[in-house]
Amino acid sequence: MRTFQQEQLMANENLAVNSRGLGANAISELRILILDDDDFDRERLRRLSLALPFPTKVDEAGGLTSLLQQLDAQTYEVILIDYRLSTGDGMDALNIIRNHEVNRSAAQVMIAGEPEFNVAVQAMKQGCDDFIAKERLDAKSLLESVLDALIKSTHENSKAMNRDLQQLADSITNGLAEVCLVKMRPMLARIRQQTNFLGQNATSMGEESIGAFQMIEESCGVLWEFLEEIKEPAPSSHTVSASKVVPLLK
Repeated sequence: MRTFQQEQLMANENLAVNSRGLGANAISELRILILDDDDFDRERLRRLSLALPFPTKVDEAGGLTSLLQQLDAQTYEVILIDYRLSTGDGMDALNIIRNHEVNRSAAQVMIAGEPEFNVAVQAMKQGCDDFIAKERLDAKSLLESVLDALIKSTHENSKAMNRDLQQLADSITNGLAEVCLVKMRPMLARIRQQTNFLGQNATSMGEESIGAFQMIEESCGVLWEFLEEIKEPAPSSHTVSASKVVPLLK
């Protein structure tokens, strides 16, 4: 029969294997910050954190002031937050972290002295990634919460990055559209004036010249319609088909 210690070791090993879902290099060394104003609880969290089945470095903060100091001094992957603090509470801590330029993307785990459902709901609404009741806090539950929080924060950070990239792409597109409208429309207008003039004298052209002229005319029509579309974007695609081009010459 396996001992309790053996069962615990096997559980940790299994969870360590599951942590590979974060990526092969996702957990090389985990930097953890513990926020707790109770010396005994803070030391317990330190021991549990250092016992996680991958390399960890642990820093501590005894209150909101030291929390901000630590956030300014170091980048963290995980922040463990005790809900009950002598000054303020875990929600205040979440607000500080959420507004911190460097560590806002760290995975956050709230720890409360009793399984208060309203605390968990409020914490999640404020961006907390996971919640643990202090009564069931042990090595296994901490590991599960840390992994869940890391996976969730990674997913949220990925979505935020996609939004930033989309905004950047939109800015670039809008910038190019502005350049097109400012630079190309006057040039195209002059070309269309010239093609109109040439069209009035089309009878004096040879057959080959008339064909080349018609190709220029059609291209001008396509470009002009495209510029009209990017000036006032339609909900559908900006693609202009050749069948929509109205020839300049009848």
